Amino acid sequence: MRNISYLLISAALAVPEMTMLALPSQGAQRIAHKTNVYDGDWSVLIQTTRGNCPAAVRAGVRIAGGHLVPEDQSYQLNGEVNAGGAVRVTVSAGGQSAGGSGRLTRNTGSGLWRTQSGECSGQWAAARRV
Repeated sequence: MRNISYLLISAALAVPEMTMLALPSQGAQRIAHKTNVYDGDWSVLIQTTRGNCPAAVRAGVRIAGGHLVPEDQSYQLNGEVNAGGAVRVTVSAGGQSAGGSGRLTRNTGSGLWRTQSGECSGQWAAARRV
């Protein structure tokens, strides 16, 4: 579970040392022409509040057409931001997965995450990169 927790912390929702600026997925490519007020580069701080996972990780995430786009193709990242700012994301790798949810405003955001097994959980905070 440590690996997926680290991936979530380093890829999940939105931070700089956790950069997720890879090529858009097919879904993101199909809707890339649709703009979303939350589109752009975000920095996310993911913190563990329960469990034996890394205490805190920063990661970068790009939002394109409302979809979260990973930089590192070694894991799967499925997530989106709706028009109201609600965020949902799932990160999976090596048979492990974690999910997160929360809300973005124009320039900030916050929410919660947890591993599928419930071994680790915590919170995240995001800020739009300028």
